[in-house]
Amino acid sequence: MPLVTCPDCDSSDIDRGADHVDGRWYVICLDCQREWLRGEARVEVAPSGDLQAARQRFPAPEQAPAETRARTADLKARFLQDRPEPREKVAGYWARYQQVFSAEGLRTCNPQDLKDFANNPTGARPGIMAVFNTAWNEMGADAAAAQVRGSVEYLLRGPTSVPAEDRLTQLILGERGLGMTGWRESLLTKVLCVAEAERFLPILMYTGRAGKREIVQRLYGLQLPPPDATDWTKGRLIYWSNDLLRELAGDGFVDLVHMAEFLWWASEEQDPA
Repeated sequence: MPLVTCPDCDSSDIDRGADHVDGRWYVICLDCQREWLRGEARVEVAPSGDLQAARQRFPAPEQAPAETRARTADLKARFLQDRPEPREKVAGYWARYQQVFSAEGLRTCNPQDLKDFANNPTGARPGIMAVFNTAWNEMGADAAAAQVRGSVEYLLRGPTSVPAEDRLTQLILGERGLGMTGWRESLLTKVLCVAEAERFLPILMYTGRAGKREIVQRLYGLQLPPPDATDWTKGRLIYWSNDLLRELAGDGFVDLVHMAEFLWWASEEQDPA
């Protein structure tokens, strides 16, 4: 077997690090601290079920009752007149973390960048991160950062044989050891908000008082499936409800942060209790 040497400094003083979620493992040069992946990635088999057929059964914008759509359109007109710009400007923060979550940036970023992302409410508020912070502190920054890196890498650039929606489900459920404790639905969705800023609304939970499911029902009169619906896995529900809300809300917003501000405001107007 050929001797493994560092691609940067050519040192052979190499140690094995944490396992990657796709079956490879990290190795680290003890001389220059360069870290890279070794081994062969697992070939994933797509989960059973016809994803496209399931998607076609998901509620569509045209199914929303005309009366509720008209009422919400009136709220939208009021909102855009009173608030033509988003209150929170996040473009700079998003751009910084787009670099952090790039393939190269993720490999080389400071672990503190990842912990800060979990605890910083800029752009999207994931809630109290006590579980994540406890796990991070118990594992230590290097080990915890390796777990987070593996989660983000799998989410954004995982095997194409597994649809993105189902990779998200696997990470939320921690299937096959995937994911990081406390870095589940809200933080994984926040990563998507950064990495695909033109697609993902900064509404981080599928269900809950401020969840996408409840907003769709209050504003547009559509009943979305519960999280345990057959073959509509959590990841699929997160992706599809996000896309549905964007279509229903329509144009006229500066960005998706602005759109989310409208949806939260209008939802409170409809159900202030």
